[in-house]
Amino acid sequence: EKMSTREGTVVLLEDFMNEIIKKSEEELKKRKNENKKLAEMIGLGALKFGILKVNNEKNVIFDFEEALNFEGETGPYIQYAHARAHSILKKVGNLKKANLSLLKERGEIELVKKLGDFSNVVLEATNSLKPSLIANYIYDVAKTFNNFYRDCQVLNAENKELMKARLILVKATTQVLKNGLNLLGIEAPERM
Repeated sequence: EKMSTREGTVVLLEDFMNEIIKKSEEELKKRKNENKKLAEMIGLGALKFGILKVNNEKNVIFDFEEALNFEGETGPYIQYAHARAHSILKKVGNLKKANLSLLKERGEIELVKKLGDFSNVVLEATNSLKPSLIANYIYDVAKTFNNFYRDCQVLNAENKELMKARLILVKATTQVLKNGLNLLGIEAPERM
């Protein structure tokens, strides 16, 4: 099931939204989750991201199955990265200061650099009227975060000081993903 502006296969937005929410509910049922509010967040997030990730000078071809995939360049992939980061933070108390100079691993440095690009990307997207820049950026942040999470122990770090530094990095990631999603009109669920 594809919708293409070029081919003229267009549907009413309300029908389209209802269909993607229904498909999102089906996807969540496969994962033993029947939360209708979450299905709506994921479905509408998938729809918005699927459209906004495309440069506004190109035609949009929308594929329901691809858009709802939890892997790849999709809204659910980014929402899931946000939820994963948030769940790590829920396991610890209030974060205060940390020695960020302890962050020396490649995955840590790449994530710090990627997060540091946020304001420039937002400025460029605003000046050029291209929300696709933000969409592609937050996808890169989610991918970089997932690599960091795979390669660097956070809660089981070698020592407490390193754990605190990595938790600050997770907290910053959560904020950037949430802000980026919100700029695109997409909700950032805390659990998925």
